[in-house]
Amino acid sequence: MKITKEQLENAVAELNDKICDPPISLKNEKKAKKQILEASKLIEKTDKITKETMEVINALKEKKEKKSDKVKPEKKEGKKSTKATKAKKSEKSKKTEDKPKKSSKSKGVGVIATILKTITEKPSSKESILKKLVKAFPDRDEQSMSKTIQAQLPNRMAKEKGIKITEKDGKFSTKG
Repeated sequence: MKITKEQLENAVAELNDKICDPPISLKNEKKAKKQILEASKLIEKTDKITKETMEVINALKEKKEKKSDKVKPEKKEGKKSTKATKAKKSEKSKKTEDKPKKSSKSKGVGVIATILKTITEKPSSKESILKKLVKAFPDRDEQSMSKTIQAQLPNRMAKEKGIKITEKDGKFSTKG
């Protein structure tokens, strides 16, 4: 399946709305396609992703598989690239991509940890959690943080953190 620019844009918009924080940018199409594949790993049954977006994701996966199946000759004479060496190179590049960039600052408490801390301290609505996040992270985009709250509460956070999250009267809590 050939992916049109419009299909790619629609898929990015949906993934940004339902899953991604930080959002996927369309400034670099190649990078956006990689980010779509990464985001696809986070999709859960409860996320309700449209058929069109899933078609884009599947097309990108197929394209990636076809690329990895191609055997290209090495630059050095006499050596041929094998699937095994390609897999090792691919694995090595993935490890490099997964490593966070080192900065001189130590990383503090993040958005998700702050959401968890907030609902652990007292039952809180999504709106009150967002207000607390905006105060704690003034340099972050409010809309992105709102999307993170939507994606995390209650199911994803409960599953990933292994805790029980309850909702009563629109307020979330870790206490029964």
